[in-house]
Amino acid sequence: LVKEIHKTWLAAKYRTSNLSEVRYLGIDEFSLKKRHTYMTIFVDLQSGRILHAVEGTSKQAISPFLRTLAKKAKKLKAVAMDMSTSSTCAVREHLPDAPIVFDRYHGMALINRQIDGLRREQQHNLDTQETKTLKGSRFLLLRNYHELSDDQKGRLNDLLTANHPLFTLHAMKEQFRLFWSQGTADRAKSFLLNWCFDALTSGIKQLCAVGSTILTSMQGLLG
Repeated sequence: LVKEIHKTWLAAKYRTSNLSEVRYLGIDEFSLKKRHTYMTIFVDLQSGRILHAVEGTSKQAISPFLRTLAKKAKKLKAVAMDMSTSSTCAVREHLPDAPIVFDRYHGMALINRQIDGLRREQQHNLDTQETKTLKGSRFLLLRNYHELSDDQKGRLNDLLTANHPLFTLHAMKEQFRLFWSQGTADRAKSFLLNWCFDALTSGIKQLCAVGSTILTSMQGLLG
């Protein structure tokens, strides 16, 4: 009963939403039902107000609200989002004058997903002894290195010493953090180009995938 009351109240409150003052839009997705279903939310980044939510993450799912924004959000200055190809294409089509900005969180999350993918792939393919070495390593690989304790750093270093692909991908992740401290747009662009070259020539498919995505998303990262 309480849930239905809450849903009714929310439906009434968000039936109409004033979009005329929105300047900075955030688009993100989250999973439902253990990642079997996803929803996309649109947020006014200045007020923190959720403007709209829709089931799905495809271009077809998010385009209707983007068309509404194009008509009503005349003061829109920028859109912050992840590097999803479908979302990027939709925003560029319906909001062509709004610069797209890929934030630091989503940049690092992109690399972490590939690290975890490589870890799971190797855990599945390696022999029993090597699998034991990888067991319980997810936290160590994905956590910021400087936030680990000395004991955790030692365990991670032992793991990376014995696993060259993971060592390379983890080292590239830590190097990528330096992008946000380059100081100027020219230095940042040069850094990204060099980083992407190293990624694409690494011979590691997960790292190549990250390099390809970042290369095509460069303008949003630099924006």
